[in-house]
Amino acid sequence: MKREKAKSILAVCVLSALVFLSACYETEDDLSITDSATSLMTTETSAIPTSNQSCSVIGEEFVLLRDDEAIADEYCEEIIDALENQDTDKLKSMFSTSALAEAENIDDGLAYVMDFFQGETTLIDGGCSTSESVDHGEKTIELNALYSVTTDKDEYLIFFIYDDVDTENPDNVGLYMLQIMKASEKEEQFDWVGKQYIAGIWQPDETA
Repeated sequence: MKREKAKSILAVCVLSALVFLSACYETEDDLSITDSATSLMTTETSAIPTSNQSCSVIGEEFVLLRDDEAIADEYCEEIIDALENQDTDKLKSMFSTSALAEAENIDDGLAYVMDFFQGETTLIDGGCSTSESVDHGEKTIELNALYSVTTDKDEYLIFFIYDDVDTENPDNVGLYMLQIMKASEKEEQFDWVGKQYIAGIWQPDETA
């Protein structure tokens, strides 16, 4: 009886390891799970993450973790959609309540980027870095994202800071700042989170 139980536990462990590896390291060209391993599957696997999600295993349960790159991609696409459609209200609504209260001349900034960004997008490339903290049980997650955006008119860089989680101060959740510049002007206008770290929309000195 003990031997049969040990075999059962071993089978579950092997299965968990195989599914874990397939979930975390899946690629388009290199993935296989043997039929014999598949036939052993007795636990629910509907929550297995895709290849662009990170994961962890606690016991026999899979826990999906955040995919900050995908989250930042979605925010960038929303920003571009608002710019292309001249949707000032949509872009403004992406900013957090706190950022709108702190920003100077947010409406002027919105008008500036709507006029500055020209053309229809043909290529988007970029990503983000993540700052995460937990203090006395309260969690914050900030995304600092930089994207190269090519349109049929020009090539731009879009930099934004997005407070994606703030359990203590929900009014902080949303877009904090946005900067759009031509790619050719990166050296003069961009320094990651230096002078650009202001609430609202950053503009060059001559237009601010």
